[in-house]
Amino acid sequence: MLQKKLLELQGSKCSPAVTEVIRNLIVNGSDFDCYKINVFRVAEENQLSKAETIQGFLYAARLGIMDLSWDIHCASCKGIPEYHKHLMGLQNKAHCNLCSVDWDLSFEEQVEVSFTVNPDIRQIKYPDWSERDFDGKMQFLDDILSREKRNFTVGTCIFEGKTTVVRGEFTPGEYYFYAPGFLEDAGKVFVSEEKTTELQTVALTYDKNLKTDTKTLHLKSGQVEFHVTAAIEGMCGFLILPQKPVHNFVSAAYISGLQDFKDLFAGEFLREDVSFAIKSITIMFTDIKGSTAMYEKLGDSQAYALVQKHFDIMTEVIQKHNGGIVKTIGDAVMASFSVNSDAVKAAVKLQKMFWELSQSEALRGVLVKIGLHRGPVIAVTSNRSLDYFGRTANIAARVQSKANEDEVLISDSVYSDPAVHDYIQAQGYHIESRQELFKGIEGQFLVYSIH
Repeated sequence: MLQKKLLELQGSKCSPAVTEVIRNLIVNGSDFDCYKINVFRVAEENQLSKAETIQGFLYAARLGIMDLSWDIHCASCKGIPEYHKHLMGLQNKAHCNLCSVDWDLSFEEQVEVSFTVNPDIRQIKYPDWSERDFDGKMQFLDDILSREKRNFTVGTCIFEGKTTVVRGEFTPGEYYFYAPGFLEDAGKVFVSEEKTTELQTVALTYDKNLKTDTKTLHLKSGQVEFHVTAAIEGMCGFLILPQKPVHNFVSAAYISGLQDFKDLFAGEFLREDVSFAIKSITIMFTDIKGSTAMYEKLGDSQAYALVQKHFDIMTEVIQKHNGGIVKTIGDAVMASFSVNSDAVKAAVKLQKMFWELSQSEALRGVLVKIGLHRGPVIAVTSNRSLDYFGRTANIAARVQSKANEDEVLISDSVYSDPAVHDYIQAQGYHIESRQELFKGIEGQFLVYSIH
């Protein structure tokens, strides 16, 4: 079975290097290695590009070598209280039994995509979060967070009537400490650059409601020993985590926006009664200039063929730059990108390609207008696919409407990204700024022309 599937994988777009990584994981990896695989970590460990690794694992999932999972990370304890095999399983609210909390789920920051070897390929014996008792859940946290280099600095159980002593190594930065389920009562730890070789000791006392008078701690870099006492019944957890972005988080918002995912899992979409706010995404709109005149001049059949060829080029370039086509509207395209610089690179590449092709017989006269804008959107299902709505999408469409066929027009929210600046400077592109008025949107907008 495995050899047959690997041959199929070799015949797909999965690179030989990623195919070998997948084979090695299945044949030589431990059960834990094959459980909830993080593709960003795999790429890092094997010195592969993230895009190449994601593409390979998506093809492996499509072929039944891997099972793709949408993992919900608890906002409080950081465990995985539930996961779903399909996007349709996600709802706006999430619940964690360990913490006894409900919260509004973030599609961008709390739903992560992972891959586990399909049981038909290899049986995995590693208990899910839901199958574990309290101690087992704490061990699960330790296993997963350590593997993904997302370590909590301190993680332990505290028991009724006992003082629990735990020790951790603290480096400069901000941390927060709390009992899972009581994140709103978290205290802060500020660790300075000053180092000490002496053991620092902190006593924390919680009442029966898991409240403590200690809200802020100031420590030096080095070893710290916590003596934690709680007047509770039974037991509960105690965590100290660094206040920093989660390392190598494979966001559901990112994966679901990729063209490879859209092509391979066209049947994956959210429930129609579910929508998620995404804090930041780059929206691209494109349109063919003078398409009506082109149809009149060439006739429906020939003009339609040119438009379809234009769509093929759009799809290929957008895919290569880690984006995805959201939808087509007539001969216009709406696409999305998680990263500003990817969107700009794709837009510049497209504009250059269409300008050159418009001078040849291949796509003579087909010129495109391209506009980009970044901001928050609402992710919903529309026509059985993932779509984005809101002011950001409206402004992106207006930016495109003001673009000329010899430029890429971007808003200030795209241009202000340092990575975009670096790319434009490295390529030696010419930039001009101007103010534009957009129909139906109040105020003037600063836009930048790249050509």
